[in-house]
Amino acid sequence: FALDQNYPNPFNPTTSINFSVPHLSSISISVFDIRGEFVEQLVDDVYEPGQYTANLDAGNYSSGIYFCKLSTDFGHLTNKMVLLK
Repeated sequence: FALDQNYPNPFNPTTSINFSVPHLSSISISVFDIRGEFVEQLVDDVYEPGQYTANLDAGNYSSGIYFCKLSTDFGHLTNKMVLLK
């Protein structure tokens, strides 16, 4: 499985998050703020093998650093995202 860096980064106010799944798996993509507090659930579903894109609209977020966490049946990956308004 893979979690690509969001594009664009820094972003304002939308960004795309690409991820891939090698096997049938439960996928969860969550956004957390710099303090580690949960902000939003982008994805929570079962995915077939393949490449996918999740879109984040952070129009209601304040500027700052956020983290995107991909959780699968195989493990977890996290990327840092920067929102500049």
